[in-house]
Amino acid sequence: MYKTKHENNLLEKKSKSVDQLNKITAILHEEVNFRREAQDELQLSEAKFASAFQHNSNPMMIFTVNNHTLTDVNTSFLRLFGLKADEVTGSSLDQLNIIHDHDENINVLTKLDKEGSLRNYEVMIKTNDHKKIYTLLSVDKIDINDATYYLASIKDISEYKIMELERKTFQINMLSNSKLTTLGEMSSGIAYEIEQPLANINSTINSLITCAKTTDGLLSNTIVRQLEEITIYSQKISKILNHLIAFGSQSGIKPVDSSLQKILNDTLLLMQERIKMEGIDLNILIQDNLPLIHANPNKLEQVFINLITNSIEALKDRENPQITISINYYPNGKSISIKIMDNGIGIKKICLDKIFEPFYTTKTSGNGNGFGLAISYGIINEHLGTIYCESEYNLGTTFTIHLPISEKT
Repeated sequence: MYKTKHENNLLEKKSKSVDQLNKITAILHEEVNFRREAQDELQLSEAKFASAFQHNSNPMMIFTVNNHTLTDVNTSFLRLFGLKADEVTGSSLDQLNIIHDHDENINVLTKLDKEGSLRNYEVMIKTNDHKKIYTLLSVDKIDINDATYYLASIKDISEYKIMELERKTFQINMLSNSKLTTLGEMSSGIAYEIEQPLANINSTINSLITCAKTTDGLLSNTIVRQLEEITIYSQKISKILNHLIAFGSQSGIKPVDSSLQKILNDTLLLMQERIKMEGIDLNILIQDNLPLIHANPNKLEQVFINLITNSIEALKDRENPQITISINYYPNGKSISIKIMDNGIGIKKICLDKIFEPFYTTKTSGNGNGFGLAISYGIINEHLGTIYCESEYNLGTTFTIHLPISEKT
């Protein structure tokens, strides 16, 4: 039986429709499978996030962007603050007031809203039992169910802060001990330095008494000259004692624009007599018109004293003992170089890598505590400078310091 042309057209259209329907069905099937897989992956991801969030050792919280209302916290958070979940969720950070200082709490939230995140922001928090804890706060935005929230993590750094405080206390004690040692080492030279002007004053006074008996009450030129000498000697004693007091004081002085030449001169005010007593030839080579440095003069003087003292001790029993101190400016590097050189016993190569370590000393027992160079290294680092040592055993040692010039120069 033959089909009409019309019937054939209908069959052809029906076949095309079936093909299109099959294609659409296949596409829909793929879309359903894709969405099911995506939903499964999303649920798995959410489960992983929830598990990581709840079991994280750091206290964590999730809160809204607009009014900082907490929607979730983990068990570490509840444990740290001594709270229950129903006491926290639904409350705002302002209401909880977990940051120790109220003004700081406002500053943190203002900064967060302005920048959108925080990274290792140091803040002190307080727990429910009024315990204060040093922490680092990190906050980022996350999307949950098509809404944006803040995710915050709190890291307890109290142990680190205690260690840092102990380290600073140790450094202060080391500096104090080093100063006491240095003052003790300089005492004989200082005593001699003061003794000489005092002897001259006493001698001058005796001469004045003698002159006064022979001038019938009139001041002779000799008496005037001797009075002037007394003034000079007294000023010298006063200068030494005042600087000694300043050096022995705590080093809480803020950095200021300072002259390295003046710092060296102040150092030599305390050290020069000891250098003379040891029979050491001192050479000072200072470039003219040196720029200023931004420094704590008291601390840099401690460095100079430590290095010069080491040179003095290295020169014991040496022929023609010499110390040379040079200061030069290097414009290209915007730094000043200080070299303290001696022709002493030197340092063995095996010891050079350890000389800046605390408690390490090459001196015999009782002659060194191993603090001097460690303190000097720390002070130079504090001034954004460098210090290194070159030495040849039995030939001598050179300490080189580079310090940046003041930005105002």
